[in-house]
Formats: sequence, structure tokens, C-alpha cells
Amino acid sequence: MNPKTRTNILFVLIFLLLITMSYLTYLHYSPDNSTLCNVSINFSCDVVNKSIYSEIFGIPVSIIGILGTLGILYFFIKLNKDNNKNRSIHLISILLILAMLFSSYLIYIELFILLKFCTFCIISDLILFFISLFFISFVKKKNIKLYFIIFSAIFLLEILFALFRAFTI
Repeated sequence: MNPKTRTNILFVLIFLLLITMSYLTYLHYSPDNSTLCNVSINFSCDVVNKSIYSEIFGIPVSIIGILGTLGILYFFIKLNKDNNKNRSIHLISILLILAMLFSSYLIYIELFILLKFCTFCIISDLILFFISLFFISFVKKKNIKLYFIIFSAIFLLEILFALFRAFTI
């Protein structure tokens, strides 16, 4: 795949993540229940998105996700315009790993505490995984690339486990 195609795919994925996080923010503040997101007893965005775990210091986790995604977008734009690509790659790597760690914590909450799953949260986790997957091609250092691949694989396994558990509860 040529670099321009990879770059375009990453931009689309980043914007999809922003749209998903924005919708989750809307759901968080909406007084009404979501008919789109409440699919079954186990899949309920309202239960997850309005639980005590949906905010950190009064800030919805979806807004934290929007801010993190905007940071990734900013450094990705900078990566495509800057001569100092290593710095941007390093900062995007840090933001993506922090995002995957934070999402892993939220998946843990869904899996073992709430026992409910948010459809759009899982969609955002999958988008984040694909952003990481496509971003790996920009990383030149082999040791960082290896860590990124391992971390992304573990993150994907966690998402798949959550999906499996959601359908078997």
C-alpha cells in the first residue's frame, strides 16, 4: 500500500473515531435513552455511558477520548508537514498507547463490573485498533514497531474477549 493511501485511511479512521466519541458524548448528556445503541440486555450504551465509571473528575470519558483523538490528529497532520518526523511519530505512539491503556481499563469495567457492553464503545475500540495498525507502518525503529505490534495484538484480543463475553453472558 502506498504512503498516500495509508495516510488517507488514517485520516478517515481518526475522523470516524471523533464522530463516534462525539456521539458517545451526546448520549452521555442526553436525558433520553438511545434506541440506536440499546440493542439487548447485554448491549446498552445508556447503562455504560451514564454509569459512575463514565466520568473522571466530572469529565465524561468520551470527551477525554475526543481530546486524545484531536491530539493524535494534530501530530499526524504535523507528521505529514514536518521535517522532524521522529518527534511526531514518538508523540503519536505515546498518545495511541495511552488511548489503548485507557480503553483497556474501560473494557475491564464493562467486562467485570458493569457486565454490560456499549456498542459504540466497542466500535471506538476497534477503530482505535485499526488506527494503531495502520500507524505501525510509519514507525521506523524496529524495537518500537515490535512493542506497538505486541500491544495492539493484546488490545485486539481484549476487544475480542469482550465481544465473546458479551454474547455468552
